[in-house]
Amino acid sequence: MVTKTIDSAILSHVLSPKTNVNRVSVSQINLIADDHCFQIVAYTKQLEKDYPNLVKTLTIGQTYEGRSINAVQISSGGNGKRPAVYIEGGIHAREWIAPSTITYLLNQLVENATNANMYANLDWLIVPVTNPDGYTYTRSNVCI
Repeated sequence: MVTKTIDSAILSHVLSPKTNVNRVSVSQINLIADDHCFQIVAYTKQLEKDYPNLVKTLTIGQTYEGRSINAVQISSGGNGKRPAVYIEGGIHAREWIAPSTITYLLNQLVENATNANMYANLDWLIVPVTNPDGYTYTRSNVCI
């Protein structure tokens, strides 16, 4: 499918050594860039790489236009038998602040060691952009 190829090409550009980004950090995400959605995906994949015993990225579905709907699972154990918190953002196309807020939440949960108690007895399933088709469209077209 063409969209998957485009998604892969953009994601590989975001993670490419040519972009002078060896490690994707939350501070490198450009909140106003057209490829903001792909930057969020790159950041979540970086979290999975840096914290393999805590973070797992999942594809939980496909959109109408063929984009992946990605989720992040944060779990320090429990084999799926612990209570879980589910958070999703970017449900509505022009809901631009929610994916950024959720990305910040991911950063604080995973990379701020003082928050480890927040996943000690809970699992988290977080979907930063639930509607990547609409989110991408409104960020690359005038929709006001």
